[in-house]
Amino acid sequence: DFEGIFGQYAHGNEPSHHIPYLYNYAGAPWKTQEILQRAMSEFYTTAPDGLCGNDDCGQLSAWYVFSSMGFYPVCPGSGQYAIGIPVFENITINLPENKELVIKASGAGLKTQESTIKYQYIKSLRFNEQDYPYAYLNHIDLMKGGNLEFVLASEPSDHWGIESGFRPFTQPIEPENQLEPLGEGQLFMPYIKHTNVYFRRSHLVEMGCISPGAKIHYTLNGTEPRITSPQYREPFEISRTSRIRAKAFQEGYQESETMAVNFYSSSLDPASPMVRLHYLDPPFGIDYTGEPTDGKYAPQYSAGGDKALWDGKTGSFDYTDGRWQGFEGKDMEVLINLGREMPVWRITAGFLQSMAVWIFHPVEVSYYLSMDGKEFRQMEVIDNYPDRGTMTDGVRYFSSLVMGVPARYVKVRAKSVGICPPWHHGAGKKAWLFADEVIVE
Repeated sequence: DFEGIFGQYAHGNEPSHHIPYLYNYAGAPWKTQEILQRAMSEFYTTAPDGLCGNDDCGQLSAWYVFSSMGFYPVCPGSGQYAIGIPVFENITINLPENKELVIKASGAGLKTQESTIKYQYIKSLRFNEQDYPYAYLNHIDLMKGGNLEFVLASEPSDHWGIESGFRPFTQPIEPENQLEPLGEGQLFMPYIKHTNVYFRRSHLVEMGCISPGAKIHYTLNGTEPRITSPQYREPFEISRTSRIRAKAFQEGYQESETMAVNFYSSSLDPASPMVRLHYLDPPFGIDYTGEPTDGKYAPQYSAGGDKALWDGKTGSFDYTDGRWQGFEGKDMEVLINLGREMPVWRITAGFLQSMAVWIFHPVEVSYYLSMDGKEFRQMEVIDNYPDRGTMTDGVRYFSSLVMGVPARYVKVRAKSVGICPPWHHGAGKKAWLFADEVIVE
């Protein structure tokens, strides 16, 4: 994977390199050790393209140099290193004044195809012949030189680095250094505290803004809010589908960006066991490159499982937020069993476009209704063929007004671009289709 992705972790995105070490801070150092070994074995090779992504001034390489020795500066300049796990049995670091730091880890090494053990773990640690229970090292101690000896095992330790006193420490930001808007700066965008987009009878809308003194003005019909729009003063209820837009205003500051959240009034409860969603396999069981596939999402972009398209929580502009289901090199086709016959007024499906990481909007979205799940009536086909000159990144919702047609089954088919277009840097490779959410009103 050119981005170095597993789960929601993207190793090819250098600002996230500290994340594997954060388990140390939570008393679960064995999880840090597992992720480090997986990243070092899967994303670094001796081939010409031995890095995932590009090296970005050497950061990918520097991360490997530190991590392969068994420690890493999570917060550079703090004088503290979080401990990981070494992949070499013997390492010597030459220090000033002819001093040496010798790191030993008998049996260390990354897993290979012949390995019988998937991961190694730190059983114990000794520093200069003394037991060392801490999951971090101090720079001042390392610069004195000495011997650091890792004792490894095939099972996680039930004590090393776990107790709160042995974890890397953090300190709160001083009040004078807390993030605040500067004079003439731009206000922070307002937020809504509860973002489940479905409600049945009514929904309480509660807004906030972290910019002190900012006043929030909003609209409910999708229009751009102005300072003359209603001002938010306290939580309020909505009882019908609403497209809320909100901005923060304050004298002496630039107005904020617009916050946009849609809420949908529906007689359906996504959590009801009566409502079921099924993924339909593509024709002939192959993707756009001719490889065998099914109709399911990619496991690394599951958004939590089969209910993600129907959980009432919409994805953001960030493809790694954990709410998008990704389909690689194939279309998305889902069948929703509403559990009973009911009038359907509108069907909506949301899709993300982030072309730098090969994610494209669908080229076509079509909606179908049925009473029996066998004979379907096509309600609308929405064309969206890509034009390089007008394509922009972002979230787009494709809606079809069907005006009260009775149905029990709803089918949504999104046709993927399939293969990255010739002008794209991934030309000829499988493109991604990211979906969330499917909404039936």
